[in-house]
Amino acid sequence: MSFRPVLVLMALLTAGCHAHTPLPLSQVTPGEQVRMRISQEQARALEHLLLRERQVLDGTVVEIAPQLLIEVFVATHLQGGSRQDLRQRIALEPSEVLGVERRELDKFRTGLAITAGSAILAGSIVMALTRESGGDTRGSEPAPGELRGPTVHIPWRSLP
Repeated sequence: MSFRPVLVLMALLTAGCHAHTPLPLSQVTPGEQVRMRISQEQARALEHLLLRERQVLDGTVVEIAPQLLIEVFVATHLQGGSRQDLRQRIALEPSEVLGVERRELDKFRTGLAITAGSAILAGSIVMALTRESGGDTRGSEPAPGELRGPTVHIPWRSLP
């Protein structure tokens, strides 16, 4: 049995455990994960800070007054075996923000992903234990003096 169709279906159904809910700018609080749409003119003005023109900013609200301050991901710096995400704080006037969405955990998608993942794991374990996965072509009974697991064969010998 192939798990490929199951994995594709799971990926399609659970493509992201988060959802974005629209809200008025007046309800945004510091520390919230948000997605903001800004004007095209503002996106062009911020291009030198963000390394590209973006009209949608995903980030964390740092401050509300006197200006809206949002921290956004810009790039990743790799050095040796370490990785560091580089972020930029951007000040925006409320008039420059066209829309705001709050990033929230989607409980249904998350539950579906956990359930599907658990079912696939349980199915894999059952198939491995019952040898129906096609991995073992020998008979179902171990040879005398041999202990066998689903994928590991241990020869058993008596000490002299």
